[in-house]
Amino acid sequence: MSGLTSVSEGAALSHPRPEVLALTGLRGLAGLAVVASSVGMWRGAPWYLNDLMDAVAVTLPFFFLLSGFVLAYNYPGLGFGSGRRVLGRYAMARIARIVPLFVVVGVAVLLLGELNGGDWVHDVYAEQTWFVGTLALCYLVYPLLARPIAASPAIAAGCALVIATILLGLHLSTETDFGRVPFSWLPVFVLGMALASRPPGLLTAAPTRWLTAPILVRLGVIGYPLYLLQALVVHGFGGVHAGTVSNALLALGWIGLTVLAADGAHRYVGVPARRAVLDLARRADRRTARR
Repeated sequence: MSGLTSVSEGAALSHPRPEVLALTGLRGLAGLAVVASSVGMWRGAPWYLNDLMDAVAVTLPFFFLLSGFVLAYNYPGLGFGSGRRVLGRYAMARIARIVPLFVVVGVAVLLLGELNGGDWVHDVYAEQTWFVGTLALCYLVYPLLARPIAASPAIAAGCALVIATILLGLHLSTETDFGRVPFSWLPVFVLGMALASRPPGLLTAAPTRWLTAPILVRLGVIGYPLYLLQALVVHGFGGVHAGTVSNALLALGWIGLTVLAADGAHRYVGVPARRAVLDLARRADRRTARR
């Protein structure tokens, strides 16, 4: 069973730190929950589905928290003083991870807009652009924050919680939507980085075996294309008012379709493109080293 950092998933080399598959499984659950919340209007659905969807509201913040945790786990000690080659490899790994699929989905949105009419760019691509932009911001500030947070994780976590609480208070009191402001997600990202400094083995000692189930790990591996494609599928086929069992089943069918599309996009676009970008970066690095 392989995760995102394996060669089979497009990494140029095996990652020096073993992947925590339970975290990949958690990412899979979060991605699936985001898709489920987008596909259906669940308020009139059977109580067990309705209750499940009520718990979905925390999945997007959880995704950014996981991103901070995973980066801090995979790149401990990275900083702007790490050297141009180290930072270059980090930057190319991030570019290879998010840019190719984002470009391909953008081309698909433009083509579908031309074929079917309607403002697909606004209705579909704007959401992905905000999400990818926020990810890019997190990737950009990580080398700046990594060492200070690793040195004082408790202080960093406390500051992140205070800032997040202030933003939440402003949102509740003024009804200002900070959700589409990329900087507003940095406290959640920082909290994830701080949590990565917990004592070694604490996570693996937790009862997380069920999170390493192959289906959850696979969902975690395709989590990024899953998020990119969910709005495309919903806009193309329409959401479902899951007030009846039959409509709830139809919504589950749309979820399954999104998962299949995301798996195909990852397998046939994301992995080859990631491998090609990283191989290109590696060759350029070798040429630079010879000079």
